[in-house]
Amino acid sequence: MIRRDTLSSLSRSASPAPQAWKDVVPREISLEELAQRLVSRRWRDQHNLRLTAPERVLVDHSVLRERGARWPKPDEAAALIDVFTLDHVLLFVKEHSRDGSFELYKPPIPLDLLLIPPDTSTDHGHRQGTPITFIHRGHKSAQFTLLARSPADRSALLDRITTQQAHVWQQRATFRLVRSADGFFTKQLSARCVAPLNGGRSVLCATADGVYMHSMLPSAETARTRPEKVLAIDGVQSIDVDEERRLLFTLADHCVTAFPLDSLSASEPISPHRRARIVSNMAAFFQLGKVMGKAVIAVVRVRPIASYVKLYEIVDPADVHTHGRKLSLDADTMMSVESSDMIIREFKRIEHPLEITWIRLGTSKVCIGCNRGISVVDVETLATQDVIDPVYAPSSPLAHAGDNERPRPLAMFRIDGDEFLLCYDSLAFYISTSGGAPSKHPVVIYWEGEPTSFALRAPYIFAFNSSFVEIRHVITGELVQTIHGANMRCLMLPSELRGTASIGDTAPPPYSANVVDTVDDPLLVNSNDDMMLLQRIHA
Repeated sequence: MIRRDTLSSLSRSASPAPQAWKDVVPREISLEELAQRLVSRRWRDQHNLRLTAPERVLVDHSVLRERGARWPKPDEAAALIDVFTLDHVLLFVKEHSRDGSFELYKPPIPLDLLLIPPDTSTDHGHRQGTPITFIHRGHKSAQFTLLARSPADRSALLDRITTQQAHVWQQRATFRLVRSADGFFTKQLSARCVAPLNGGRSVLCATADGVYMHSMLPSAETARTRPEKVLAIDGVQSIDVDEERRLLFTLADHCVTAFPLDSLSASEPISPHRRARIVSNMAAFFQLGKVMGKAVIAVVRVRPIASYVKLYEIVDPADVHTHGRKLSLDADTMMSVESSDMIIREFKRIEHPLEITWIRLGTSKVCIGCNRGISVVDVETLATQDVIDPVYAPSSPLAHAGDNERPRPLAMFRIDGDEFLLCYDSLAFYISTSGGAPSKHPVVIYWEGEPTSFALRAPYIFAFNSSFVEIRHVITGELVQTIHGANMRCLMLPSELRGTASIGDTAPPPYSANVVDTVDDPLLVNSNDDMMLLQRIHA
């Protein structure tokens, strides 16, 4: 490894520009000097480079040139790009001739998200230079080409970068993908969603032609078996299981249906339909949880100008007779699931003026996410408030996220019981339980990719992009690892996502993360159209 304090390499002085690219004068530059000279109005704050940290290493410093720039010309120095290869990131900077300062030319690229495709051109344009294309995986339009002076220079730079990339991948290997169903699921029959069963020893997998049961036990405990279809139903979009009440809920063709778990049969997968009951039609999605001490299924209907959430209570008739609870007998609001000894009744309806994209159930509140923001509804009074305190909103990270496109909220997690992590498609940050500035976790995370969903396995937050999973430490925001694949999706609805909207509640709900004890919980994902287990690598 090259010394971190100084490096003999190519650079440019502020003196009159040389008349040929080969005349660029080499000199020494240190990380401390780079940190002092580097200025940026756009990206430096978002990417905590920590250039003066003890572990930082300057691996290489090269000078490339913008493609299409003619040489020589009066302002040829403006066409030169300094490329700094650090131990963790690649920096592209331009030097200002007036004061010698460096400004970022492109966003820094983490080495484990950098892709440099092979040069397939037959004409290397020796008068212009040899092209090198840099791809920042996960970012919009993050592909650009610079020129090296010769094929030899290009090859030497690529060797130094790929060597450091290999070192980063080896050093950061914390998780790995392991095939879970031995290739049973394919592009034609892919798992869309899974729900744990029997304490996680098995999972139910939703597919286009039905629900399959798959054992999660390691081969040392039981022979690995292929998934078996236990419910024949077309177009299943999502499923979830209430094990305590022995019910399976499915969403197919906008219809939420309840099935008794003991009706599922691998030998006769059509039989559960005889004991099923439709909970709701015209549903966009649903979620199970506990609200106000009641076991509920929340069903969301989405319309362009307004949406609503219906809360259905799942009632054990034994509770009615034992505790004398009064239930409405209105056929429109109550139904029984045949042979399951369970009654499902509507007990609350929440109207929302915008298109709902997700919900989270809290102990007494429902958190509602839409493209314009996140709101919290008190289930008892139906009072609504923004999740971010209006006093804090103008100074929150969301207010400084940029004017091009408003960040889209995607998830919300309760951390350490007294603060929430709000996850958007471009950033994540903490708020207090009252919606104000955080006191314990001031970190702001700027995602390298464009995540569409999240999962929490404390102390790590997983951001799922279509081509990779971005894994970060939930407290420091540090990038821990990226795992690459194709068509990547989180299949399992993590238990902590079944309720995180308990703003103002007096006690943290049981699904809150302690940031110490959930990292080894299984997490099933879809990658390359196969069901994979995202598994921690133990030393």
